[in-house]
Formats: sequence, C-alpha cells, structure tokens
Amino acid sequence: MCYPLESVHVRLLAFCVAVAAVTAACGGVTETGDKALVVGISPSSITLENRTGTSLSKGQLAVIPQGLPRPYIVLLPYMSSGEKRTFALNAFRAQDGTPFRTDIAKGRSVKVTATDTSGQIHEHEVPYQ
Repeated sequence: MCYPLESVHVRLLAFCVAVAAVTAACGGVTETGDKALVVGISPSSITLENRTGTSLSKGQLAVIPQGLPRPYIVLLPYMSSGEKRTFALNAFRAQDGTPFRTDIAKGRSVKVTATDTSGQIHEHEVPYQ
C-alpha cells in the first residue's frame, strides 16, 4: 500500500535529480572545433600548439570566464606549423585592460580563433580545467 505522502517525496526527489542532471549537462563546456590546435592549460599558463599543417598568420586566444560575458584575450603572433607557444595567464587582458587573475575570475573555457596563411579560419574551444 502506497501512502500519498511517500509518493510526493519520491516524485520530489526524482524531480530534483532530473534538474541537477540537466544543470550539470548545460553548465559544462565540451571540447569543440579544430583539434589540430592543441590547447594545454596549467595553473600559471596556457600552451598552444599548431598542428594544422600550415602557418597561422593571426588570431587570438581567449579565456572565457564563468558568469561574465567579456573574455580575457591575448593576440596570437605568427605561428609556423608544428610550433608550440606558452602564454602566461597574466598576459590575458579584458577589453578594458584588466589582467586575468585566477583569484578574481574563474575560467569556464579557452577558445582559440586563428587564421592560416591561406585565409582559412580555425577555431577550437576546450573546458578550462
């Protein structure tokens, strides 16, 4: 015999579990884009390796913070194929010039947008971990 109060508790618990699952799925960033742009994240820097097979003539590397719409950006210099560069986190700047600081802003993702010498645009986004 099922009591109405127990039925309500079971339904409430199922609802809470469903909401938590949807929130967790929507809140995370999954890796997307061109995996030939290899991004490595450490506590003090971000490393980018160009495995596209062609040189990159321009672009930007951005740290997308949690909850804030404005990214912290560093402009990419010319990168030849196979080149690997490391960018210190304090080199990333917001539009107003504010440096990225992990004690102030928490990163959500890192996004690379680069143009190669033939004009093709490469993009890659990875979770900030």
